[in-house]
Amino acid sequence: MNNISFQTIWIILCFLSTSCSNTEINDFKWLIGKYERSYNQTIQIEIWQQQQDTLFGKAIFITNNDSVVMETMYIQKNEKGVWEYIANVPSNDFPVPFELTSINKNRMVFENKYHDFPQTIVYEQRNDSLFAAIIGKQNNFEKSTVFDFKKIK
Repeated sequence: MNNISFQTIWIILCFLSTSCSNTEINDFKWLIGKYERSYNQTIQIEIWQQQQDTLFGKAIFITNNDSVVMETMYIQKNEKGVWEYIANVPSNDFPVPFELTSINKNRMVFENKYHDFPQTIVYEQRNDSLFAAIIGKQNNFEKSTVFDFKKIK
């Protein structure tokens, strides 16, 4: 029996999604809001807001009443007119762009095959929840991390 990786499944799903060439800022509006998930002793909050033709996001971790902004994110068109998800995390020297490779009414997929990890970022709306995943290879091993958030605002 063939082993099909999680990343392969997502790539197949990407091809079934809508083309990115006609994408507009309104196609991302379903992401706007405040989302929360809890694990161990930590609360993770992800907040997305729109400002003109850009979505701004931030990931906040709260542990023992201490909060830390772990990442800031942007979804915007680059100078070539291509939509990108830009991740700005303290562990990287510079913000890292991921190109939009597929989008439909409740899912978007961004990829950067040259990034160490992840190479793929997925967001999917599921009723009052937000599913997010980071997928790729790290040290020659397939790896994925899934985040299930509940919309709180």
